[in-house]
Amino acid sequence: MALALRLGVLWKYSSHLQDDHDNYRRIAQEVALWKGCVDPDTAQPTAYRPPLYPWLLAIIIYCGGHDVAIGIVHALLGVATVALAMDVGRRLGLGRGSFIAGALVAVDPLLLYQTVQVMTETTAAFLAGLCLWLFLRPATTVNGLAIGLVFGAACLCRPTFWAFGALATACWLVVHIRSIDWLEGFSDGGLRPAVVVVAGVLTVIGPWMMRNSKLLRSPVITTTHGGYTLLLPHNDFYTRDVVQKPWGTVWPSASFDEWTVSVEGQLATINPPLDRAHLWSGAEVARDDWMNRQALRYIRNDPRTALRSGLTLLGRMWSIAPATTGDASRSTALRVAIGVFYVPVLVAMLVGMFRVATKSWKTWWPPLVLILGFTCVHALYWADMRMRAPLVPAIALLATASCITLKRSSKGRPRSN
Repeated sequence: MALALRLGVLWKYSSHLQDDHDNYRRIAQEVALWKGCVDPDTAQPTAYRPPLYPWLLAIIIYCGGHDVAIGIVHALLGVATVALAMDVGRRLGLGRGSFIAGALVAVDPLLLYQTVQVMTETTAAFLAGLCLWLFLRPATTVNGLAIGLVFGAACLCRPTFWAFGALATACWLVVHIRSIDWLEGFSDGGLRPAVVVVAGVLTVIGPWMMRNSKLLRSPVITTTHGGYTLLLPHNDFYTRDVVQKPWGTVWPSASFDEWTVSVEGQLATINPPLDRAHLWSGAEVARDDWMNRQALRYIRNDPRTALRSGLTLLGRMWSIAPATTGDASRSTALRVAIGVFYVPVLVAMLVGMFRVATKSWKTWWPPLVLILGFTCVHALYWADMRMRAPLVPAIALLATASCITLKRSSKGRPRSN
């Protein structure tokens, strides 16, 4: 069913694969020509976009694939995400309910739509499902290394995964510290799996950090896009035209364009200039730092407005239907259908979260922490519905847990490795 739906979407909307809103394909074309991750407009090394998805596209392009090939890869990743959600559900004790979780992922409108979008959501959802699956496997050295490698890849796909990693580390520390027999000393050997996981993460992240240190003069471990996404919802224009307007107001295009011109004008006055018209080596990092400082200053000066802004961001992220904008082509009927699907799913997710948090949190913490991490990040950084696409497997699992009698988890069962 998952494959049939995705191939159907690919057949009907394949023309959408020609769009490249975030320049992932253009960067990938440079990578396929062995030029590395460079800005296609300036030919300067860039870390503005996370590198994993352009690398994936570059492999497809280098092998002679084009739009349809990208769509087929997306469809296969989508099917794999469904399979992972089902097996994670089985391991969490959902029993036959794991088929319900898989079905919810298979028909999820966000993931279906992203099949024909040259963006990171499909890959990120697959990596999120793979992370959950690995976390529920028996604790071995091989599995610990795999967790580190996959988590590192997820961070190079969507830096928001770092929040998931930070919260997962905090959970591990709490459990680890509580398990130590302090009378016997610090000798329980619990640190070894953590060291293996960190080694896996560094294996993936390290080369990207060293590359940025050499070419951008800064050891960037994520991207140089964070400052922009932090400044987007924390400025006078957004406050005036969204935060201070009725709930659900969408930022008008004219106001957004005015803000963009204002920001570039301020960047042009810096010595040396940092606006888009005067980019130089190292300017990308300097622009990111400047935008971060501006946003943080705005937040500190008016915390109440920052809180209200965060609520608008969470409203966008957890919206039940796509926002209506001036250039939107979605019909009212389609938006209503999407809303009809998401209302019961999100309500069931909340019920499931409460249920597993009070009864089985030691087993269910990975999907809970994944959702919490992404939500915390997007209470500050720019958000819309597609930002929750990587959470779809976790949402489906928790929604299923709201109405299924949980069986004994299979996590602790002996398995051959």
